[in-house]
Amino acid sequence: MAEEVADYMNYTLLHLGATTVGRVGVNLMGNPDAIVTAEKQAKELGRKLADAIKTSWKDPEQAKVLAERREYFKRLVMFNKDLWKHEYDHWKTMGWL
Repeated sequence: MAEEVADYMNYTLLHLGATTVGRVGVNLMGNPDAIVTAEKQAKELGRKLADAIKTSWKDPEQAKVLAERREYFKRLVMFNKDLWKHEYDHWKTMGWL
């Protein structure tokens, strides 16, 4: 169950524009000591995340999904430019249009 939740969270983050570097989860049912291992995994994942940020690491599969999402929203913002003036101006200022 914990792994399924972590997968769903990564899926959600990806579709909100974030790149993920892994997952960690823990199910304490029947084994309260599982938190010790999960905490070590979480710290290692944190180090991996910090390294990914420092090196601007990109995952090709995730980059493809992110590019597709950006293109979708680009078309959406352009189509609604009169109704969504603030968003249109922001995207234009950011050089995304």
